[in-house]
Amino acid sequence: MEFLPEIKPYRLDLLHSVTAESEEPLSTGQIKRIETLMRNLMPWRKGPFSLYGVNIDTEWRSDWKWIVFCPIFLI
Repeated sequence: MEFLPEIKPYRLDLLHSVTAESEEPLSTGQIKRIETLMRNLMPWRKGPFSLYGVNIDTEWRSDWKWIVFCPIFLI
């Protein structure tokens, strides 16, 4: 985390995926830095993630789990 660019998220979504967006577009350098640092965390087991325009699909889609279980728990 300490190596990531210091960006305050404008919008966070943790319901459908882990998503962070900025109000202003990030520079190409910031995006490349996020991509490089995220690759160091491979393999990604749970997700999906979208961090400031860097989309990461994963082996296990945690959001699909909740689509299946939510109707069962809400009965």
